[in-house]
Amino acid sequence: MNRYLSRFGGALAAGLLVAGCGGAAGKETPADTTEQTPTTVAFNPCDELSDEALQAAGLDPSTKQTSVDSPTGGVWKICMWQPVDGTPYIVSIGTTTFAQEDLPDNPTVTGFEDVQIGTRAGKTYHQADDPEPLRCYVSIPAAGGGMHNVILGWRTSQKESIPESPPCTLAVERAKELEPHLP
Repeated sequence: MNRYLSRFGGALAAGLLVAGCGGAAGKETPADTTEQTPTTVAFNPCDELSDEALQAAGLDPSTKQTSVDSPTGGVWKICMWQPVDGTPYIVSIGTTTFAQEDLPDNPTVTGFEDVQIGTRAGKTYHQADDPEPLRCYVSIPAAGGGMHNVILGWRTSQKESIPESPPCTLAVERAKELEPHLP
């Protein structure tokens, strides 16, 4: 199980780092944005999500794996948890300084769909280079700038049991359960 979490975490971190980097390769991201982008993440889901919040989303707090959590700040904070019911997926929660409105400019992600998550306008999407997406990203704006991502990744070894590809319906359910706990 931990080997799976390590592989998934590494792939997730790489995907999110690329997903949040702004414009397409070789193009500059516009410097003037409507909102000042923070330089470090203000909310750390690895430390600031309570056990109760995780349990409300059907996640087991004791299974936490840290994917990205630089002690000096950084533009991403990402941790992941397993569901309490043993379903073969992992839920990662990431907070970044990157703005949600910049996502469509990123060529590494695709399949954008607008979705309402609580009171916030969210988006679902997946990796562009994945012919059978086993992972769905749900983004919502964060208070003070940046965004939160709830990412549901289905285990490759169990891909025949995935209810849909990408698994966005389930990812949206988890995001709605977690949203009240994300500033």
